[in-house]
Amino acid sequence: MLAVNPPAKEDTWAFQKIGTKFPPNPVKVLGQQNMYVALWYKHGRPIHGRSWNNGGVVECSFPYKKAELRTAQQLEGNIQVLQYVGDHNTQGFWYEWIKYKDRFEKTEDRQMLKCGDSFPIFWKDRKQGPLLGYADNTTEVALFSCDGTVYEKKGPELNDMYIIVRNVKGGPPFCECDHCPKPAPPAPPPGQPGTCSCSGHPSGKCSGKHEGPCTEACRGHGSGHGSGTCPVHGGASGQPVPCSCPGHAPGTCPLHGGASRQPVPCSCPGYAPGTCPLHGGASAPLPPK
Repeated sequence: MLAVNPPAKEDTWAFQKIGTKFPPNPVKVLGQQNMYVALWYKHGRPIHGRSWNNGGVVECSFPYKKAELRTAQQLEGNIQVLQYVGDHNTQGFWYEWIKYKDRFEKTEDRQMLKCGDSFPIFWKDRKQGPLLGYADNTTEVALFSCDGTVYEKKGPELNDMYIIVRNVKGGPPFCECDHCPKPAPPAPPPGQPGTCSCSGHPSGKCSGKHEGPCTEACRGHGSGHGSGTCPVHGGASGQPVPCSCPGHAPGTCPLHGGASRQPVPCSCPGYAPGTCPLHGGASAPLPPK
């Protein structure tokens, strides 16, 4: 059962100047180690771009018309870096990257991240390297910038690119919070026994509910049978075990699966054959000579 989230909060953006300390808890772009979602305003118009951490300070790239803007002079003030602190239990949502062509699926659970008509879009399979840019929601024209060049994509070219959405249902895959269900452990391959802590057999050899025959001597209770012969752990009942207990012939010890009190011929002084109490006979010493 999915966790029930509280009402979703607003997005959090850190206001930064170019070259200042990089903010904590930035939201990474899908599969990228040092590419983050950024936002900039030009004459009140929002434009998304990418930022990165260069030795602890903020750097960024924004496509604007035909130019790439990167410097503090070009950007004229602050940029913003998207942040996420906590988890879906405190924020009421989690960020998910989906393909642009899937933006109309599960709309009751997903809210597209956008500011005005701009939304960030990720060109993941670009041959020269992935880029994050922005798309205009009214024209479906996307711009990306890198190394002084601006690239334009539009319409169907955007379908397999990725956008970021706010998912308000449950938590992300493999969430480790206390409220999300945990996946069941993988089942062992066919034919491979499971493991258990039952006494009387090694791991993977349980003849009961944990699979595998009991092939070693029982260690879970008193002796009385040989290796693999315990009726509790997978063997046949009553099979005698050779032993060296005094007073019993091989296979006749009552402790090890044989009949009780079977006499054993002996040469003990003072007793007739079969009468020695140590070897299964009655206590009846011979009369002294």
